[in-house]
Amino acid sequence: FSNTIDGNNDVLDITIFIDNEGTSNEKMYMYYSVDDNIRQYQKIVGVEMTSPYTVNWSTYKTLVIPGAVNSTNYLHTPLSWERLRTIGFIAEAPFMIKSDNGKYYLTYSVNGCWNKYYNVCYAVSDSPLGNFVKPYEKNQSWTNLLLGYPGDSTESGKIYQQWSGFASGTGHHCFFNVGDQIMIGYHAHQNRDHNKEDKWEERYFAFDYLYFDNDGVPYCNGPTWSPQPLPDAMTGYTNVAQGASVYAENVINMNAVNDNYIVDCYNLKQEEGKEVVLGSGLSYIEIEFDQEYTITGLAIYNSSFYDYAVWNIEYIDFGNGNAIYYPEFSSKFYDEDKEFVFPGSAFTFEMIKEFKTNKVVICFNLPEGGQINEVKVLGY
Repeated sequence: FSNTIDGNNDVLDITIFIDNEGTSNEKMYMYYSVDDNIRQYQKIVGVEMTSPYTVNWSTYKTLVIPGAVNSTNYLHTPLSWERLRTIGFIAEAPFMIKSDNGKYYLTYSVNGCWNKYYNVCYAVSDSPLGNFVKPYEKNQSWTNLLLGYPGDSTESGKIYQQWSGFASGTGHHCFFNVGDQIMIGYHAHQNRDHNKEDKWEERYFAFDYLYFDNDGVPYCNGPTWSPQPLPDAMTGYTNVAQGASVYAENVINMNAVNDNYIVDCYNLKQEEGKEVVLGSGLSYIEIEFDQEYTITGLAIYNSSFYDYAVWNIEYIDFGNGNAIYYPEFSSKFYDEDKEFVFPGSAFTFEMIKEFKTNKVVICFNLPEGGQINEVKVLGY
């Protein structure tokens, strides 16, 4: 795919996207990262292909510039979290995904693969070649973050430093389907305490789930570093709490019990008010299914706020003599010294003996109240 547009600038991370695949309107696009040596940054470009082997270079277009809200004004760069390096700002590793709302989400990574803040961000457009615009609100941070470690090394960013030891360098991703579920695969630093700007770090492959909200906007429950349910197509069971009826006592925001949204970045504006609030004293959550299911496992996701986290549960009652009493939250998934809960961690149970039920009741006894994220009941 040699061309004269990019000249001698370095090109990397080519990816292909097929729009309207299998229809008469099928089109193919190529996206990649290229150095802009004049302006000293790396950008994402796109171009339409006329075949798997040929490119229509007349459609070549700059789509993403690090820090810029859109690619039409490279001087206006209020998204400072995309430009944490002092020189050579980076936008690379593009991957396109199309939502059922008809929007195109161009996802990419910023800040360099050696940096702990190597994250996945996104921009959105009505067409495969843009213009692409990043969600942005003045005086808010990481408004276009899809997955990663939201922070910086400044004094104002110290709250984010609790993430050290949990996630680092979670970028350069892809999306893939396992059955009907979408997963995001990405690099992550093997050393989660990695804290050096200019040192290459060994990486490994990690993956989590990708979802779309009611408006068709993608989001991830992750990065995680704790046991998570395997894809339905691999196990034969699914989260039967999804879509079930929820009843509660001494609980606020009970709709968040099974909304499939887990707060990861507890200090981001877009994640405020999305946890289940448990009142002081006894509180109850009952999840009632539309039929009896065979139960294989259970995950009760803890709060991402250390001050509101739940350390033990009074009981979990499945009926017919099947119950779990006084389970405690694993010390593997919180740091008492940093007062930090690893996001996406849960009270996790795998049933030794499977049984059938049409509901589960969870009882908490919290003198000062608390919060949880989500309840997943695995079964078939």
